[in-house]
Amino acid sequence: MSDQQVKTIVLVDVDGLRRDVLYHVLAKGNESLAPNLHRIFGEITFKDHIAPSLGDLLVPCEIQKATGVVVNKCITVSPSYTHPCQASLFTGLYPRNHGITANFPFDRRGRSLAAMGREKNFSSLDAIRFYDAIGSANQMLRQGTQTIYDHLAEQHLKSAIVFQFFSTQNENMINPSSKKNGAKPIDWIKPQVDEMILSQIENPDDYQECIIAKIFPQKPLFDDAMMDKAIELIEQIDRTEQVPNLLTLYFAGHDHFAHQHASAEDQEKYLMDHVDRCLGRFLTTLSSKEDVVDLKHTLFIICSDHGHTGIADADKRFIKARKVSDILSACGIDTQDKKKEFLKLPMDDSTCLIKDTAGLMHIFIRGGSSADPSWAQPPDASQVQSLLHSLCTKVKEQNHSEKDNMSGIGNQLLQGIDAILFHDHEQNNYQTYYLRHGPFSQGAPIAETLSQGVGYLPMKTYIDEMTCENSGDIILIPRYLDGFRFESKEATNSTHGSLATTDMLVPLIFSCPYNHDLVKQLFAGNSHVIEQARNVDLTPTILDLFHVCGTGCDGKSLLR
Repeated sequence: MSDQQVKTIVLVDVDGLRRDVLYHVLAKGNESLAPNLHRIFGEITFKDHIAPSLGDLLVPCEIQKATGVVVNKCITVSPSYTHPCQASLFTGLYPRNHGITANFPFDRRGRSLAAMGREKNFSSLDAIRFYDAIGSANQMLRQGTQTIYDHLAEQHLKSAIVFQFFSTQNENMINPSSKKNGAKPIDWIKPQVDEMILSQIENPDDYQECIIAKIFPQKPLFDDAMMDKAIELIEQIDRTEQVPNLLTLYFAGHDHFAHQHASAEDQEKYLMDHVDRCLGRFLTTLSSKEDVVDLKHTLFIICSDHGHTGIADADKRFIKARKVSDILSACGIDTQDKKKEFLKLPMDDSTCLIKDTAGLMHIFIRGGSSADPSWAQPPDASQVQSLLHSLCTKVKEQNHSEKDNMSGIGNQLLQGIDAILFHDHEQNNYQTYYLRHGPFSQGAPIAETLSQGVGYLPMKTYIDEMTCENSGDIILIPRYLDGFRFESKEATNSTHGSLATTDMLVPLIFSCPYNHDLVKQLFAGNSHVIEQARNVDLTPTILDLFHVCGTGCDGKSLLR
């Protein structure tokens, strides 16, 4: 074996982990905050900050030294929501190419695996089937989309996936749950139903009040249950050929915890108290298998799908999708409401559908003629502009009637929207209908430098990467950092889904705790830091580490 060859990669996928939070925990001098994370990923020394605060790291600053290879500015995709971003991590594709543009997207042309040739409206009910035979998340992907596990399997490399919901669209490549380390290339280790319910418990302290805790007092939390299964997998290995080449560990609990805690300091506690503890358990088990696991050629990677942006109660100006539906109804547009979606009623009675994240709202309009309406046929630009004119007129009328009622939907939309974009399907781009700040030409494509202001990334690149038939005919973008967010739960204290840097910047670190020279050899051209990368670069980088050619990825290998 070459000294530079990677035998195993352990991928630590922490949902909703902010870049500044992880890099602060790993800063030189902070070893006591998370000793196991330091043991795996080492320390980071920042040039201008001997002992940086979280605030110091909010904006990427120069890294002087690191034990592993740290990406200083890794940017995720838009919308910065779990399913689009996780899909990009594990396919190396932008949303426009894998088709997932919201947590539960609308597949208007039926190109996903689940759609079977006609429009498919995925709803929150589909989460129940995340871990069935193929899994609804895999079925949201465009039919034929290859994941990283498919690419590896083609080269006879084995993968084990613990609790992550993206695996493969090919059920024939998955070992039965009763036969780990079987003849097939993928072990997909799934949570049980009660463990899935536990993933929705945001605060570990709330577990004792949970009904499952009363029925099963010894039942672990979701991330602990995930780690139990990962440790069980490692303990069962007694031959070198049973060791997976890629092992994915998915920490979902962090994101649910973060939604309930506005400050980065509070979100950091979950990383220190739970993720670090779980990884300590894993390291102990892995080290005990050094006779069959080649530890000196085992690489660790830590990544996340998106960040988080906290919000204080006094700043919450949540805009409910239901109220936007009411405004559209007043314009004569029949909108598919949440009740219809929940009951899986047919789409044919509706002419409009809303899919929202906290920082972006897709509005889909049924096209075709009045005699022959069709979701598969998008509306033309003039039809969309006519609706937008009616919508803006109605918002102003509503605002006038509400007077000083700032919680009214007219006031919320008039005060809370930064930009309105409409989809020109012929040009395959988004054009500007309204901007709160700065000059614009109505109907012109998004300008290269257009941004919502300080604290946001320019929008054109990230909107373009999302633009496809599954992105809205209209997009509403709120004044996110000013507290205007598309959110229905008043108890939510942190959200994501916007172009704010706190949502879009994610951590990405490569390290080998058992052989620091391995990382230096693999990333010889980059020393200890890669200044900028994208989350879609993860899949081609891992494939390159295994000398596998991942053709068709939008991302690029960071080894090159």
